[in-house]
Amino acid sequence: MEKDSKISKAVELIAQLSVDRASQVLSKLIRSGARITLERAYMTDISEATAKINAQENQAEVIGSMVDMMGDAPFKFLFYADAPSCLILTDLILQREVGLTKEFNIYVRSTIQEIGNIMASAVCNVFASDFEIAMKPTPPKVVHDFLGTVFQEFVMGTAAERDEVMIIESRFYIVRYDVKCTIYILPFPGSDKTINYICNTRLKGE
Repeated sequence: MEKDSKISKAVELIAQLSVDRASQVLSKLIRSGARITLERAYMTDISEATAKINAQENQAEVIGSMVDMMGDAPFKFLFYADAPSCLILTDLILQREVGLTKEFNIYVRSTIQEIGNIMASAVCNVFASDFEIAMKPTPPKVVHDFLGTVFQEFVMGTAAERDEVMIIESRFYIVRYDVKCTIYILPFPGSDKTINYICNTRLKGE
């Protein structure tokens, strides 16, 4: 029980530091205040989580950026938003009048890819600077599909290894433009090394 409690604290520590760093980076990137909140860090059964998302009514068409964060303790990163929000984000990144981008095109793809790359890099920097764990993002993969399909692809590699996974879930909101986005961070099998390291160093004695 004590070990589970320490792991829970370690997960929350990783998540909160990552969310804070990503929020700072995103606000600078779009030159508009972006509030990112840590929703939860939790253990879940992959099949149950996938079924829950697939069962959601009026599933949105989303555009996302999927990044493998490789290193001593690999994680997987997913950023996504519904298609209309991604069009707004594209105009913000390109620093032009919001509303000019009206459909999914090469500029939207490049924008979402860049956001995923920058935010995943910010999370990797948390591991490197705060925990001295070498991490770096691989080139982002842009996905454009319904939410259930995107989520299934996100968890696919881990689902082959085990049934239950730890997921860090965050959401961010750009108030001025009513843009809502979601971030998932998923440890790959073997990333328990990170959690154990943090438990034995940063949380020692707590």
